[in-house]
Amino acid sequence: MTSCKDFDALLKPGVTLGEAEPGILTALDPDNAANSYDAQGALAFYDSVACNPLFNRLVWGYRVSGLHAFCSELLASDTDGWFLDAGCGSLAFTARAYQESDRPVVLADQSLTLLRKAKERLERGSTGNSNIVFLQADVMDLPFRDSSFSTVMSMNMLHVLPKAETMIDEVMCVAVPGGSIGFTTLHRAGRWSDGYMRMWEKRKELVCRDESQLQAMFAQHGLNATIRTHGNMAFINVA
Repeated sequence: MTSCKDFDALLKPGVTLGEAEPGILTALDPDNAANSYDAQGALAFYDSVACNPLFNRLVWGYRVSGLHAFCSELLASDTDGWFLDAGCGSLAFTARAYQESDRPVVLADQSLTLLRKAKERLERGSTGNSNIVFLQADVMDLPFRDSSFSTVMSMNMLHVLPKAETMIDEVMCVAVPGGSIGFTTLHRAGRWSDGYMRMWEKRKELVCRDESQLQAMFAQHGLNATIRTHGNMAFINVA
């Protein structure tokens, strides 16, 4: 799944990729590539709790089918331009959307463990999209040329980044002007679960922003963000 035509043309001059393992490329130095999701037991917690549909419905107040729909809508925004999923995770909610699409896609995440699980999910009984590149990369320092992707999506990354503005800068640089850009993120929504978010914020695992703070964060970049909320989940389209 990593032999997509013209992929090398997306890379910044001087960037040389290695192979983290068969089928997964890496833009990172192996000695500095460790991620918290690569710790022993982290994937089990991530998949069984954070990605559990019932947990997300009861605690965060949204249906995970909305994430699949959001990804599918962005994939359908262009017929053949490159699509970047920045911080793709294990594709717990989006694997089917990629299987159903023919677009060339880069699935980028810093965690090799999550990329490995994502690859496993896509390949499990799939005869779908073969135009997919799995890339271990830092979303705060993407290895791509400016204006490389006609669509960029980042799910559930903003709420784990104290300096989310840096990632927004990276996304805007690699996106084609006028292209489709979408984010999802947890946010404070005046629900009982806001207190749960604050607990994780004290542990430096989450950043608690409300809808007005999200709007302001994009406005600082001169961007207009259209935000739809379901419980504590915000679906953001940027123009």
